[in-house]
Amino acid sequence: MKKILKNIVKSLVVVAMIISYVSINVRAIETNDDIPNVALNKLTIASNGNSSRAVDGNKTSYWDGGLYPSELLVDLDGFYDVSKIVVIPYYNGSRYYNYEVYTSVDGFNYEKVGEKTDKTLQTVNGETYTFETKVTRYVKVKMTYNSANTSVHINELEVYGVENLDYELPETPNVDPNDPDNIAYGKPTRSTTNSNFSSLVVDGQDSTSWIGEDYPKYVDVDLLENYDISKIKVYMPKGNIKFAYSLYGSLDGVHFERIAETKLKESSEDGDEFNLNLENTYRVIRVNVTANSNGEGANSQISEIKVYGTKSEVEKIETRKDLEIESYDDWLLNNYNVDVNAISNENGKYNIADTFNDEDVFTEVNGVISRILGEKYLDWFTFELAKNDSGKDFYEISSLNGKIHIKGNEGLSLTTGLNYFLKYYCNVHVSQQTKQVKMPEIIPVLDKTIYKESPYEIRYAYNYCTLSYTMPFWGYDEWQRELDYFALNGVNLILDTTATEALWIEYLQNYGYDIEEAKAFVCGYSYKAWWLMGNLESYGGPVSDEWVIDTVQMARTNQRKMSVLGMKPCLQGFMGAMPEHFGDIANKTLMEDYGYEDIRPYMVEQGDWSGFTRPPILKTTYDGYDGLAQKFYETQEYIYGQATNYYAGDLAHEGGIIPPDLSKPQMSAYILDQMMDYDKDAVWVIQSWLSNPNPEILEGFGDNKEDHVLVLDLDATENPHWSNTTNWNGKEFGGTSWIFCMLDNYGGRTGMHGELEYLASQITKANSESNHMKGIGITPEGTLLNPVNYDLFWEMAWESEAKDTETWLKEYITRRYGEYSQNSWEAWKILLSTAYGANNEDGSAKYHTGNVNCITNMRPSFSPEIVIGDYKLTYDPTKFEKATSLLMNDFDKFKNNECYIYDVVDILRQTLANSQVEFFERINEAYSTKNYEIFKKYKDKLLNSILLIDEIAGFEKDSLYGTWISKASNFYNDSRNSKTYDDYSKDMMIINAKAIVNIWSSKTLQTYAHRQYSGLERDYNYPMWKLWLDRLDTAIETGNFVAPSSNQDYFNIGWNVVTNNEDYSTVVKDVNGNQEYRGLNEIYVEIFDSYLTGQAQKDKIMDENIAPEGTAYADTTLGNYTADHINDNNTGSMWIAKTSAIPVSAGIKFNKEQLIYGLQLVFETRPVLGNNIMKFFIETKDNNENWEKIYSGQSYNEEEKSYTINIPLDEPRLVNDIKITYETNGGIYPALCEMKVYSSKGIQLIDGTSMFIENETLNGVKDGITVAELLSNLYAGSGNLQCVENGNILLDDAIVSDQTIIQLIKDEKIIDELKISLASNLTNQLNKLLEETKALDEDIYSKLSYKVLLKAIDKAQNIINNSSSTSDDYKDAIDTLKNAINNLVDISKLKNNLVILENENKNEYIDKYFDKYKYYYQQAKDIYNNIDTATNDVIYKAEGYLELAKNYLIHENNTNIAPLGTPYADNELMSSYSKEKINNVNFEDCWVANTKINLPVSGGVTLDKNYSVNYIKVVFEENGYRNTQLGFEVSVQQENDEWKKVYTNSTGAKNGYTFIIDMNGEVIKDVKVTITSYATDAGSPYPGVSEIEVHQTSNNSNLKDNLSLVNEKILSGYDENHVTITSWMEFEEIYNKAQIICKKDTYNQETIDLTNAKLIEMADKLVLRGDVTELIKLVAQCQELDQKLYTEITWNNFKEQLINAKHIILDNSDSSQVDVDNALSLLQEAKDNLLMVANDRDKIALSIAIEMAENANLENVVPAVVEEFNAALENAQTVYANDNATQEEVDNAFTRLASVMHMLEFFKGDKELLQKLVDQINDLVEEEYIPSTWQAMLPALQEANGVLDNVNAMQEEVDEVYSELVRAFVNLRLKPNKDILNELINKANRLNRENYSVTSLKGLDVEIEKATVVLNDPEAIKEEVEKAVADLTKVLAGLEINSNNPAIDNDMNKPIETMKVGDTTVSIKTGDTVSMIYPLLGLVIAFLGFYGSKKRKDTYN
Repeated sequence: MKKILKNIVKSLVVVAMIISYVSINVRAIETNDDIPNVALNKLTIASNGNSSRAVDGNKTSYWDGGLYPSELLVDLDGFYDVSKIVVIPYYNGSRYYNYEVYTSVDGFNYEKVGEKTDKTLQTVNGETYTFETKVTRYVKVKMTYNSANTSVHINELEVYGVENLDYELPETPNVDPNDPDNIAYGKPTRSTTNSNFSSLVVDGQDSTSWIGEDYPKYVDVDLLENYDISKIKVYMPKGNIKFAYSLYGSLDGVHFERIAETKLKESSEDGDEFNLNLENTYRVIRVNVTANSNGEGANSQISEIKVYGTKSEVEKIETRKDLEIESYDDWLLNNYNVDVNAISNENGKYNIADTFNDEDVFTEVNGVISRILGEKYLDWFTFELAKNDSGKDFYEISSLNGKIHIKGNEGLSLTTGLNYFLKYYCNVHVSQQTKQVKMPEIIPVLDKTIYKESPYEIRYAYNYCTLSYTMPFWGYDEWQRELDYFALNGVNLILDTTATEALWIEYLQNYGYDIEEAKAFVCGYSYKAWWLMGNLESYGGPVSDEWVIDTVQMARTNQRKMSVLGMKPCLQGFMGAMPEHFGDIANKTLMEDYGYEDIRPYMVEQGDWSGFTRPPILKTTYDGYDGLAQKFYETQEYIYGQATNYYAGDLAHEGGIIPPDLSKPQMSAYILDQMMDYDKDAVWVIQSWLSNPNPEILEGFGDNKEDHVLVLDLDATENPHWSNTTNWNGKEFGGTSWIFCMLDNYGGRTGMHGELEYLASQITKANSESNHMKGIGITPEGTLLNPVNYDLFWEMAWESEAKDTETWLKEYITRRYGEYSQNSWEAWKILLSTAYGANNEDGSAKYHTGNVNCITNMRPSFSPEIVIGDYKLTYDPTKFEKATSLLMNDFDKFKNNECYIYDVVDILRQTLANSQVEFFERINEAYSTKNYEIFKKYKDKLLNSILLIDEIAGFEKDSLYGTWISKASNFYNDSRNSKTYDDYSKDMMIINAKAIVNIWSSKTLQTYAHRQYSGLERDYNYPMWKLWLDRLDTAIETGNFVAPSSNQDYFNIGWNVVTNNEDYSTVVKDVNGNQEYRGLNEIYVEIFDSYLTGQAQKDKIMDENIAPEGTAYADTTLGNYTADHINDNNTGSMWIAKTSAIPVSAGIKFNKEQLIYGLQLVFETRPVLGNNIMKFFIETKDNNENWEKIYSGQSYNEEEKSYTINIPLDEPRLVNDIKITYETNGGIYPALCEMKVYSSKGIQLIDGTSMFIENETLNGVKDGITVAELLSNLYAGSGNLQCVENGNILLDDAIVSDQTIIQLIKDEKIIDELKISLASNLTNQLNKLLEETKALDEDIYSKLSYKVLLKAIDKAQNIINNSSSTSDDYKDAIDTLKNAINNLVDISKLKNNLVILENENKNEYIDKYFDKYKYYYQQAKDIYNNIDTATNDVIYKAEGYLELAKNYLIHENNTNIAPLGTPYADNELMSSYSKEKINNVNFEDCWVANTKINLPVSGGVTLDKNYSVNYIKVVFEENGYRNTQLGFEVSVQQENDEWKKVYTNSTGAKNGYTFIIDMNGEVIKDVKVTITSYATDAGSPYPGVSEIEVHQTSNNSNLKDNLSLVNEKILSGYDENHVTITSWMEFEEIYNKAQIICKKDTYNQETIDLTNAKLIEMADKLVLRGDVTELIKLVAQCQELDQKLYTEITWNNFKEQLINAKHIILDNSDSSQVDVDNALSLLQEAKDNLLMVANDRDKIALSIAIEMAENANLENVVPAVVEEFNAALENAQTVYANDNATQEEVDNAFTRLASVMHMLEFFKGDKELLQKLVDQINDLVEEEYIPSTWQAMLPALQEANGVLDNVNAMQEEVDEVYSELVRAFVNLRLKPNKDILNELINKANRLNRENYSVTSLKGLDVEIEKATVVLNDPEAIKEEVEKAVADLTKVLAGLEINSNNPAIDNDMNKPIETMKVGDTTVSIKTGDTVSMIYPLLGLVIAFLGFYGSKKRKDTYN
């Protein structure tokens, strides 16, 4: 009954929920354009990738969801009424997606509102879904398919709706409605990824899922209380995806105990149930997803976690809030009794050297001796510390008192000196991996003092990647071994990132993070390198608390040792890379606690790195940047103390983004400033890698470049940046301090390789050629490889001169193996010329860093995959095998030496890896030819070779997978570390360790860091390659090949190794073997018996079909069934004729004659065999244009029932064209799938012999060799080999002679022959070759390449002179000499091109391009100026620069019409290498394909219309110095839409990278470049095209003709010397342009035509110079005139014209006849206008006037008259004194002076009365006067003021304005007082009209009306007001009383009292009128008196 009730309750709860969910308040909304996209910038969650890009409003960015199916979820952060959703999947290229669209209000229940299930191609507009309005908070898109690949993408998701503020989500029940016993329901959850959505695992529904971006990823459920757990159920998403996971429980939320784990499996219908029976008590449950069957790029998913149990009595443990990390200062005090406060300055800074003393140094040095040699050798040495006056690090070694005394400036110098002594006096060898320390019996005595200085201030160690690829789990012991090694080699700067986890966790807690949130940013144990480089965050984590605490202790311990010895750690700089969610978590703290602004707008997304989302970067413009930076450094000091002044960090590493709105110099300068604010001596350490550091970043350092920046040139040995003048701000990084580094490898990949010759010579050479090189360093991505490289490298750190490599190497192996051995030395000499000396002939290193890959460590396919690199060798593997054999000859001698065994393991593995390349090629050949016997043979060999490598690796400790993995377990088991590592942490450490060297991660990078580890080869590489080979095996049988999925099948094999529980061995095998396994020598015997390269070459199957090398053609074509399908090696494609019409032909043309022996035609197989038979014939053509019919037949072989027709030839024939012509069509359109043309590749020689083929002769054949022995070294693609002599076939045991001929027989015909030259003849051949070298001109070749030749000549001569030289020696000498000749670099081409391009005229070209021309030209010239020391690659680089320079000679109006077209490409690597680069007129960028494997790949330009084309230019990226070799074809699409191949070639150092294809006016519409092959010595990771130019035809013949006519005109006298300069200059500009156009032939037709017309026009305007005969005559007359007789002005004018005339006579170069005539006219006119000067007689009158004026009285004269008088007098005086004055000037001066003297009685007027009146008026108040009278007065007042201001006013003017102003003043009228009138009117209006008669009231009304008018009239005068008062008073007095209503005295109705006229009570007030009148009358009288007096005075005068 109880159970029934319980079920009823559960049902009711469910019903209640359903009712509540369906009762949704939805408002209908109108669809219109105003409704916003409410998904914009909202929170997203997705199974993979940066999902925020799907809602960023940018349709060009996209979310990459990884493998489908994949989901994108958007949280709208509120409730919205939604009726429209737009989904825009990725739309570039021809592809379509299928998907479903859902909406939800609660995130639990989803409703489908749209889906795409058809094959409609995607467009930029996407798909729009409209539906009935729904309340929505969550929108989900489930991507189910992509037609282009297996990943899914959304560019934008738009949701349109209106916010619904009224909607309330029903309350979620506290109990799981479906399962009330589930205690996990609704409990708090968390995760390190998409934590906001982790609650979906406790929502009670298994239909919803939390999705983690990758795996491993977990979700924690906090039950809030401790529970005794009875059962846990885990639900994974249903479907065909399998997941694996581990289940954990915890009491404290930090330490987790493993409960269970699963393997990959599909989800159970009712979840996976784990019964615990109440035996386990937990508060937090964790489910950690560890695998997803979708493989690489897939995600973590959990649908539901249910937990059952009862509350426990176990006391609850709260999750810790603090890691309680002790400060460095306290640690130093507690452990070493050093108080930093006592040694710090006032700023809190101290010198780390002050924390230890000399005894501490000697203790550390002795520790090195004890650990390396043993304590008994401590007594051998004494040590002394001393300063060096030079300031350089030094050591000095001597014998003193029977001991070895070592003196140095620091501990590191002492240990380096120790190492030198051990090496060169004790024959001791110590590497990072092994050591040979057999010491002498007694102390060696030094007969001299040894002194060495390091020329380098810095000896640096590590790439960031080293820390993850080699030492992610290093503990105290590993670090001690490494530090000892560094101490012995003098390394003084070490990149150390140990404990940076603690740094960031502590740092982030300052900004609102809790520990778990901070740890979510920190990556896992193995991925620190890429986290710190800003490439990813979180992946592989979180790390455990114990790890954080323990690594702090280890870092401090290690760095203490470093400091004492004199090493410095390089710590981290603050680059602004912050956690992805820093803005969300920290913003509140930043704003409220620190007062900073909102940080979110300053966080700049950095895009993706290899599928990982990069942490964003913070803009330096953020107002809290300084504080954040300083807090970072302070926190770092808390962890490490003040251990260093070096801080590492890269901006925009491997594709990161500098904020576009910040200048790069500004940002880098700011970051450095912050660094130096914390530490004034700070040095920013930057990796120079790929394109970093950006030149502008370097520019920002300014004067700090030398002392505060250090650039690591990471790959200086093979791809140096320091010497590159094009990038990185110029040579030596624009004058920045830098370090020469050896990268050595990618990912720590296993393989033997190096560049010993280069290291021995080029480091010192670089130092001598540089000004800013501060040191050298190792920067391998992984270390513990190739110890010989590092031994030599570190020795060069103390050398200033190059070393002899052979001498050094001989000593090296003697030390390494303990004694000298001839076998080993001979072996290493071969290694020096193969694996360790794969240099270019001139000594420069051949690029190999990324190429040293064992092919079976790559993902299998016909083109095996790896991220960066290749498997192709740079040396002859058969030669390498000889080294292996020689080294193994010493096995018994050295097998107990660990160094020797290390090398044996390496060389045996490498021998097999080399052979695998040959095995792989045999497999490919056998598969394509269906040769099962060969396929099976090499399938077995390849697979067995993998197992052999695995077996060999078991003999070397560091080559055990178990050893690598145990580094993790050793760390958490180390007694020096914490004892509390939990199961989850241990599991994650093991997963991290296993993944990084196997599959890298669950994301990407494949086998990037592959290792040939024992156990890993067996469990990963073997099954992976077996899967591929088994599929091929099946395909040979069935014809159906199903390729394994790289991302799933191969990945899951590798990931299974990561998650398996295999206990990989850590025990090294005995080299001698035992009963369980064999020894190394036995393995070697098997390898040399069956697994060598040369043996595999004998089974080579050569494809002798040469058809793909030709160009296919056809008479007609149907659509896309083009002719090139008949030679594409694909029988699944075909050519089809356009119609069924016959005859019709198709064929293949070759660019040269080919000797062919057979044909094969493959026709389409018809549905019914034997139907549609077509008859045809075959013709061939030779070089003489002779066509010959060679075969007639039909398209069906009835006997074999096959549409494949084999056509044997009677005899091999030379052809250049083969054509099939159809005579019948068989009822269908003529068609052909494939035409195969067979040509023998001839007799081939296997590698590794002493023979060689040259001039159809097999040279170096051993004397006395038998036919059988000889033929065993030869092979051919088809046919049989035989030896004949004198026409007779020789038997196998016959002895070969010089008369023997080797023949290749095919179908009983001879198709190739070789003569024989015995080894005894090699001397003659070598001598002949030496004679050829004498004819070479040394001067035309580079010094270095010719030096190599001289060395080869010496070697050859020594071989000849040595009577014991073998045929191998001769062969080697001949090969060396040939190579030296072949590698001679002809510098004459460079020299000539420099001359040709030297004097280009800037005016002919576009400025911005001409600047680039100058730049690249100068780079080439700089190299040429140092040609004597230039290596081959540098010279090729110079030639590349010249190509670029020439390409940038671009002028306006050129014929290149490619930029008008539309670029396209099959694919592109990324947006920065997009197809748009193909035609953007920029040769410095390029389109790059996304593959170098899946070739061919094409890119091109579709022109905007059809053009007649002159030529096409194709430019590839300039990689001459890398020798990137791209095979390519250029095809064009013709008018008829047919494609035509027009060019085939290959790029390369010698061919160049710019190609011109002559098109001869052919009309085309499209140009396509197809890259068919790829190879490189160092190259770009992928092929591409920099630029395609298409130059249309243009005809400048008319211009040339007219230019000829113009030249004739010039010759006829219209030259520069006979026409005017102006007309010539105007003409010359167009004339020069015409000459340029005619010279270049690259101008477009419009420009040519315009220039042509302009040339004719300007030629017609050429003007001959004028005749100056008449002008000469006039000038002669003028010369006779006397200047003294004429006035100065007229003479000066005359003189000017005379000079002008003389100039024209002297030089009439710019004077036409018109100009000459004009000069003549002007001169004549000036002559006629000459005026005579005046004499003294003419100045008498002026003299008198001046005399009178000088005595005149100017008192009271008006100023104006005074001013003019003075001026006139001065002028008269001047003229009078001027002897040259003309009469006119004298007369004018007299007249002016006389006139002004007439005005001397113009006296100034008296203004006193006027001023008084004006002042009086100014005191009046305008408002008191009637406006009209006031306005009438104002003009008079204005006039008066004007006169007062006029200093020249005379009395008359003053009197006149005064009079007018008086009148105006008198006419002013005050406003009358209207109070009485107003009162009367009011009283009248208040009368009780009933008391008066009607008649009298009418009279009253009339008067009231009149009085009111006066009252309201502002102009009413006093009289009018008084009259109105009187009239109104009168009428009031006359009112008649109404007899029926007598007046009574109450209120207003009492009888009116009559008013008398004149009564004072009613008089009108006018103000103080009387008081004003009197003074005014006085003024008037005074005025009248003055005026009368004035009149009298005037009369008297």
